[in-house]
Amino acid sequence: MHDSAQPRTKIRETEPLANDVERQLVQRLVARDVTAWASFVNSYQGFVAQQLRFHGGRLGIAMTVTQQDDLLAELFSRLLENDMAALRSFQFGCTLRTWLAVIARRVCLRQLRRQSREQAISAAARDRLTAVSSEPSRALDRDAWTLVESKLDQLKPTDRQILELFFLEGLDYQQIAERTGLSLNSVGPKLHRARQRLKKLLRFT
Repeated sequence: MHDSAQPRTKIRETEPLANDVERQLVQRLVARDVTAWASFVNSYQGFVAQQLRFHGGRLGIAMTVTQQDDLLAELFSRLLENDMAALRSFQFGCTLRTWLAVIARRVCLRQLRRQSREQAISAAARDRLTAVSSEPSRALDRDAWTLVESKLDQLKPTDRQILELFFLEGLDYQQIAERTGLSLNSVGPKLHRARQRLKKLLRFT
Protein backbone atom coordinates (compact mmCIF):
# COMPACT_ATOMS: atom_id res chain seq x y z
CA MET A 1 0.00 0.00 0.00
CA HIS A 2 1.41 3.32 -1.06
CA ASP A 3 1.56 6.27 1.32
CA SER A 4 -0.86 8.89 0.01
CA ALA A 5 1.57 11.64 1.12
CA GLN A 6 4.30 10.45 -1.23
CA PRO A 7 3.08 12.19 -4.40
CA ARG A 8 2.81 15.54 -2.63
CA THR A 9 6.33 15.16 -1.19
CA LYS A 10 7.64 14.13 -4.57
CA ILE A 11 6.05 17.19 -6.19
CA ARG A 12 7.73 19.48 -3.67
CA GLU A 13 11.06 17.76 -4.27
CA THR A 14 10.76 18.25 -8.00
CA GLU A 15 9.76 21.92 -7.94
CA PRO A 16 11.78 23.89 -10.52
CA LEU A 17 15.28 24.85 -9.46
CA ALA A 18 17.50 27.44 -11.04
CA ASN A 19 18.58 26.20 -14.45
CA ASP A 20 22.09 26.33 -15.86
CA VAL A 21 21.48 29.64 -17.64
CA GLU A 22 20.33 31.27 -14.39
CA ARG A 23 23.22 29.81 -12.44
CA GLN A 24 25.71 31.08 -14.98
CA LEU A 25 24.10 34.53 -15.01
CA VAL A 26 24.25 34.86 -11.21
CA GLN A 27 27.85 33.64 -11.20
CA ARG A 28 28.74 36.23 -13.83
CA LEU A 29 26.97 38.94 -11.83
CA VAL A 30 28.85 38.28 -8.60
CA ALA A 31 32.08 37.98 -10.60
CA ARG A 32 31.31 41.49 -11.92
CA ASP A 33 31.21 40.50 -15.56
CA VAL A 34 30.77 43.84 -17.35
CA THR A 35 27.97 42.55 -19.59
CA ALA A 36 26.12 40.49 -16.99
CA TRP A 37 24.19 43.31 -15.29
CA ALA A 38 22.77 44.66 -18.56
CA SER A 39 21.75 41.14 -19.54
CA PHE A 40 20.13 40.59 -16.13
CA VAL A 41 18.15 43.86 -16.23
CA ASN A 42 17.02 43.34 -19.82
CA SER A 43 15.89 39.81 -19.05
CA TYR A 44 14.06 40.43 -15.78
CA GLN A 45 12.97 44.05 -15.41
CA GLY A 46 9.64 43.42 -17.16
CA PHE A 47 8.90 40.46 -14.89
CA VAL A 48 9.94 42.38 -11.76
CA ALA A 49 7.75 45.34 -12.73
CA GLN A 50 4.80 42.96 -13.16
CA GLN A 51 5.48 41.46 -9.73
CA LEU A 52 5.63 44.91 -8.14
CA ARG A 53 2.23 45.75 -9.64
CA PHE A 54 0.81 42.42 -8.52
CA HIS A 55 2.03 42.55 -4.93
CA GLY A 56 1.38 46.28 -4.70
CA GLY A 57 -2.21 45.69 -5.74
CA ARG A 58 -2.68 42.90 -3.20
CA LEU A 59 -1.31 45.16 -0.47
CA GLY A 60 -3.60 48.01 -1.47
CA ILE A 61 -0.82 50.29 -2.73
CA ALA A 62 -2.11 52.78 -5.32
CA MET A 63 0.98 52.71 -7.51
CA THR A 64 1.64 55.27 -10.24
CA VAL A 65 4.03 54.56 -13.10
CA THR A 66 6.59 56.83 -11.43
CA GLN A 67 6.28 54.97 -8.13
CA GLN A 68 6.62 51.64 -9.91
CA ASP A 69 9.80 52.86 -11.62
CA ASP A 70 11.13 54.07 -8.25
CA LEU A 71 10.46 50.68 -6.64
CA LEU A 72 12.02 48.89 -9.60
CA ALA A 73 15.15 51.01 -9.20
CA GLU A 74 15.11 50.37 -5.44
CA LEU A 75 14.93 46.61 -5.95
CA PHE A 76 17.83 46.53 -8.39
CA SER A 77 19.83 48.86 -6.13
CA ARG A 78 19.35 46.51 -3.21
CA LEU A 79 20.74 43.67 -5.29
CA LEU A 80 23.92 45.68 -5.76
CA GLU A 81 24.32 46.69 -2.10
CA ASN A 82 27.13 45.30 0.05
CA ASP A 83 29.04 43.78 -2.83
CA MET A 84 25.92 42.05 -4.18
CA ALA A 85 25.30 40.27 -0.87
CA ALA A 86 21.73 39.33 -1.84
CA LEU A 87 22.80 37.74 -5.12
CA ARG A 88 25.68 35.97 -3.38
CA SER A 89 23.17 34.48 -0.93
CA PHE A 90 21.02 32.98 -3.72
CA GLN A 91 21.34 29.21 -3.29
CA PHE A 92 19.67 28.16 -6.57
CA GLY A 93 16.95 26.31 -4.64
CA CYS A 94 14.30 27.89 -6.88
CA THR A 95 14.17 29.68 -10.17
CA LEU A 96 15.57 33.19 -10.38
CA ARG A 97 12.08 34.47 -11.18
CA THR A 98 10.64 32.91 -8.02
CA TRP A 99 13.42 34.47 -5.95
CA LEU A 100 12.90 37.90 -7.55
CA ALA A 101 9.15 37.66 -6.91
CA VAL A 102 9.84 37.22 -3.18
CA ILE A 103 12.13 40.26 -3.18
CA ALA A 104 9.52 42.29 -5.08
CA ARG A 105 6.97 41.51 -2.36
CA ARG A 106 9.41 42.62 0.32
CA VAL A 107 10.03 45.91 -1.50
CA CYS A 108 6.26 46.47 -1.69
CA LEU A 109 5.93 45.78 2.04
CA ARG A 110 8.62 48.37 2.75
CA GLN A 111 6.77 50.84 0.54
CA LEU A 112 3.55 50.17 2.44
CA ARG A 113 5.32 50.89 5.74
CA ARG A 114 6.82 54.09 4.29
CA GLN A 115 3.42 55.28 3.13
CA SER A 116 1.94 54.59 6.56
CA ARG A 117 4.71 56.61 8.22
CA GLU A 118 4.36 59.46 5.72
CA GLN A 119 0.61 59.63 6.26
CA ALA A 120 1.15 59.79 10.02
CA ILE A 121 3.79 62.51 9.59
CA SER A 122 1.54 64.53 7.28
CA ALA A 123 -1.31 64.32 9.77
CA ALA A 124 0.99 65.51 12.57
CA ALA A 125 2.31 68.34 10.42
CA ARG A 126 -1.21 69.48 9.51
CA ASP A 127 -2.19 69.48 13.19
CA ARG A 128 0.78 71.61 14.13
CA LEU A 129 0.25 73.97 11.22
CA THR A 130 -3.41 74.40 12.19
CA ALA A 131 -2.24 75.60 15.58
CA VAL A 132 0.15 78.04 13.91
CA SER A 133 -2.49 79.49 11.60
CA SER A 134 -4.96 80.02 14.43
CA GLU A 135 -2.62 82.20 16.49
CA PRO A 136 0.71 83.91 15.69
CA SER A 137 2.96 81.72 17.80
CA ARG A 138 6.05 79.66 17.09
CA ALA A 139 4.27 76.34 17.47
CA LEU A 140 6.55 74.84 14.82
CA ASP A 141 9.81 73.88 16.53
CA ARG A 142 12.74 72.50 14.52
CA ASP A 143 11.50 68.90 14.68
CA ALA A 144 8.08 69.94 13.42
CA TRP A 145 9.65 72.07 10.71
CA THR A 146 11.41 69.00 9.34
CA LEU A 147 8.01 67.44 8.73
CA VAL A 148 6.88 70.22 6.39
CA GLU A 149 10.18 71.28 4.89
CA SER A 150 9.72 69.09 1.82
CA LYS A 151 6.76 71.28 0.81
CA LEU A 152 8.58 74.58 1.14
CA ASP A 153 10.17 74.34 -2.28
CA GLN A 154 6.69 74.47 -3.78
CA LEU A 155 6.06 77.89 -2.28
CA LYS A 156 7.08 81.22 -3.76
CA PRO A 157 10.55 82.30 -2.59
CA THR A 158 9.07 85.22 -0.64
CA ASP A 159 6.68 82.89 1.22
CA ARG A 160 9.44 80.46 2.07
CA GLN A 161 11.73 83.24 3.26
CA ILE A 162 9.23 84.79 5.64
CA LEU A 163 8.28 81.41 7.14
CA GLU A 164 11.92 80.49 7.70
CA LEU A 165 12.75 83.86 9.25
CA PHE A 166 9.83 83.66 11.67
CA PHE A 167 9.87 79.97 12.62
CA LEU A 168 13.49 78.90 12.19
CA GLU A 169 15.44 82.06 12.97
CA GLY A 170 12.93 83.34 15.51
CA LEU A 171 12.84 86.89 14.16
CA ASP A 172 10.06 89.25 15.21
CA TYR A 173 8.02 91.33 12.76
CA GLN A 174 10.36 94.31 13.01
CA GLN A 175 13.43 92.20 12.28
CA ILE A 176 11.69 90.47 9.37
CA ALA A 177 10.78 93.87 7.93
CA GLU A 178 14.40 95.01 8.18
CA ARG A 179 15.73 91.78 6.65
CA THR A 180 13.29 91.65 3.74
CA GLY A 181 12.61 95.31 3.07
CA LEU A 182 8.90 94.85 3.70
CA SER A 183 6.93 97.44 5.61
CA LEU A 184 6.27 96.50 9.22
CA ASN A 185 2.50 96.52 8.66
CA SER A 186 2.74 94.06 5.76
CA VAL A 187 4.76 91.38 7.59
CA GLY A 188 1.84 89.97 9.60
CA PRO A 189 -0.56 89.58 6.63
CA LYS A 190 2.17 88.09 4.42
CA LEU A 191 3.16 85.62 7.13
CA HIS A 192 -0.46 84.57 7.57
CA ARG A 193 -0.93 84.04 3.81
CA ALA A 194 2.31 82.02 3.62
CA ARG A 195 1.09 79.78 6.45
CA GLN A 196 -2.22 79.25 4.68
CA ARG A 197 -0.50 78.30 1.41
CA LEU A 198 1.76 75.81 3.18
CA LYS A 199 -1.22 74.39 5.05
CA LYS A 200 -3.04 73.88 1.74
CA LEU A 201 -0.07 71.99 0.28
CA LEU A 202 0.06 69.70 3.29
CA ARG A 203 -3.65 69.01 3.08
CA PHE A 204 -3.14 67.26 -0.27
CA THR A 205 -0.09 65.24 0.76
